[in-house]
Amino acid sequence: MNEASSYADKEEWEAAAKMYGRVLQADPDHAEASQKRSWAQKESAAKRQFDRIQDSVKNKQWVDAYREMSTFPLKSTYYSRLAPLTSLIEVGYADAELERAKLLIEDDNRDAARQIYEGIRKQPFAKDQAEELRAALEEQAAPPTVAVPVTDAPIAVVRTAAPRTIASPSTRERIKTPIKRPVAPDTTPKLSANDLVREATNKAVRGDRLGAVEMLEQASRLAPNSPRPHRVLCGILPQLGRQREALKHCQIWAARESNPSYKVHARRQVEQVRQSLGQ
Repeated sequence: MNEASSYADKEEWEAAAKMYGRVLQADPDHAEASQKRSWAQKESAAKRQFDRIQDSVKNKQWVDAYREMSTFPLKSTYYSRLAPLTSLIEVGYADAELERAKLLIEDDNRDAARQIYEGIRKQPFAKDQAEELRAALEEQAAPPTVAVPVTDAPIAVVRTAAPRTIASPSTRERIKTPIKRPVAPDTTPKLSANDLVREATNKAVRGDRLGAVEMLEQASRLAPNSPRPHRVLCGILPQLGRQREALKHCQIWAARESNPSYKVHARRQVEQVRQSLGQ
């Protein structure tokens, strides 16, 4: 049992499961060994699934990553490690589905594109993509513009009075009138809250957690009612040892989350951070 626990601590789940199996060979009624072998087998499968999600994110296979994430076991040790990737996968999935639907519209397959729309419009994180897709579907469905027919009929000549010459203002008047010069527009791109969350998640994946936290705090100020920045902060801050800040953001996430499955995860994260603080 001690050797099996040692393997489990190192996340060598298959070796741990085999060792618990050896205990059961010697004592088939060993309840703890039976329970822990089942746990190690489940964690082994969850680790493989987590690794597949990470590979999909690296290769920008957003649909695969999203499907794997949607079926990930909530009780797994690795579930909390998905928090920094959740927003990135959601946005990537919604963008990928939008692009796929646009290609279907170009191929005159509006029914398939509408099915994609029906799928993403129910997701809170895909509101912008669903709205863009809805507009694209409506634009494609609009009747074509009717061109005015060209005829060979002669065009009537319209006689107009000779243009009147308008005297230009005097030099003194021109000096008194200030010249209004056009102001160049501000072309600096401004990131939205969703863009900031996406960039912050990229930073976290690359290991720049402090930079990610700074961007997420800015995103939370831009979108004070959105749960997304707090969701990612809830996952990143414990990795920096900032448990009290993490608890605050986890609680905000849990209070604002509308997706039932995410809400369950948010409450579990609140409990985990509280336990780490000894509360």
